[in-house]
Amino acid sequence: MGNLLVTPGEVVQIAFRGAESVDPNLIGEAMIVTAQYKFIRPVLGKLYEALSEGKYTQLLDEYIKPPLAHYVKWLLLPRLSVQCGTIGLVQFKGDNFSAADGKGVTRLAKQVRSDAQVLMKRAVERIESSLEEFPEYEPEQNVLNRIALIGDWVV
Repeated sequence: MGNLLVTPGEVVQIAFRGAESVDPNLIGEAMIVTAQYKFIRPVLGKLYEALSEGKYTQLLDEYIKPPLAHYVKWLLLPRLSVQCGTIGLVQFKGDNFSAADGKGVTRLAKQVRSDAQVLMKRAVERIESSLEEFPEYEPEQNVLNRIALIGDWVV
């Protein structure tokens, strides 16, 4: 399906901590590729291709995987609250647990997306502080340098 910049296990290790426990098998390649193409590639441009080819592993590990893992988590949240099974869509409940309501899921999703955006800005700051180190990166191609995200609005 393409070169994955992060594995499902790394997503769980980076973005799901503490009491959160998620089976890496719930994170498919399609979800990672979607996050890469929607959120990482438009920011990094040609540098994304270099990372896909195995260049700049330290940058990838320290600065790109954290926002990518959080974007994957953000994409995964709706699937964690509702699953598709043989009897249709189901919501998990148990003796000691009940499914979160829509407001709780929405609040968590906003926080996870905000964390991912901040981590992505941190990565861009690192890259733009040493442009000579990453010649493939073109700041004018970075979508974040052409738009601003304010809450749910694109300006």
